[in-house]
Amino acid sequence: MTREAMSDPRIDRDQQVVRERGSGPRMSRLGLTPTSDAHRWHVHVHDQVATSTGALHGGCGFGAAVEAMVATIGRPLVWATAQFVAHAAVGTVLDLEVNPVVQGYRVTQARASIAHGGHEVLTAVGTFGTREFPIEHTWVRPPDVPAPSDCPPHERGREVLLDAWQGRTALGRFPEELDGRPGSGRSAAWYRLPEGRRMVGPGDLAVLGDFLLLDLSDAVGHRVTGNSLDNTLRMGIPAATEWVLVDTQVSLLARGFGSVQAHLWSDDGVLLGIAAQTMIVRSVGSDGRPIRTTKRYA
Repeated sequence: MTREAMSDPRIDRDQQVVRERGSGPRMSRLGLTPTSDAHRWHVHVHDQVATSTGALHGGCGFGAAVEAMVATIGRPLVWATAQFVAHAAVGTVLDLEVNPVVQGYRVTQARASIAHGGHEVLTAVGTFGTREFPIEHTWVRPPDVPAPSDCPPHERGREVLLDAWQGRTALGRFPEELDGRPGSGRSAAWYRLPEGRRMVGPGDLAVLGDFLLLDLSDAVGHRVTGNSLDNTLRMGIPAATEWVLVDTQVSLLARGFGSVQAHLWSDDGVLLGIAAQTMIVRSVGSDGRPIRTTKRYA
């Protein structure tokens, strides 16, 4: 199906409104800039979207993909998942293309790909739209944890990205408290939106959903690290907040892979979204570096 055949005046009108947000602070923080083609974007890999190793942070790449799809399609995100297949270094400018696949009266299915020099870095798929239904209810509840002001801050590290979110431990152990004994698998941390209180966007939640590796060490009982293989985000109820509580449950660690899920709560208890992640897990050596048994993939 061609783009022309899928053109829909209901979407085209909204698309222009949403696309005008492409120069906003949230987009800029993700390194996302529009081009003259409504379906093509650029992703600038700068320090604020990079890990301590100088590569694109998976959650930021995923966040750029979902924000670009929302802006291009003109409908809110329902669900999206991303697969990471390659690294991208700081200073790189990546190409992002959005491809609406099926466009219905209320729901659009779409794909997005991020590439560099023709080589794929990330692929995302998602569903976009909204529907009216008489029932809206949240059955899960946030954990009973102290307010952000009463929680100890995370230790500042080498990542500009993490420092910008001002993480605070609400439930669980700090790295220096790990004694080799496994934890419960349940932990929680507050993160402050870099721009302060505002409506939370899917890009924000995509980034936060990739912080779950930080909670895996508490579950295992000693420091571990790793790489994301995929991220999934299911949107909840739109709300404004200053802080987001990432309520994490480590479900499984088997065959060297970890499976983790998190409920993402506003500071007044609104379920903003649900994130899930699969990751390669590695132990950390005495020098603080990950212990690798094979060559790092390209």
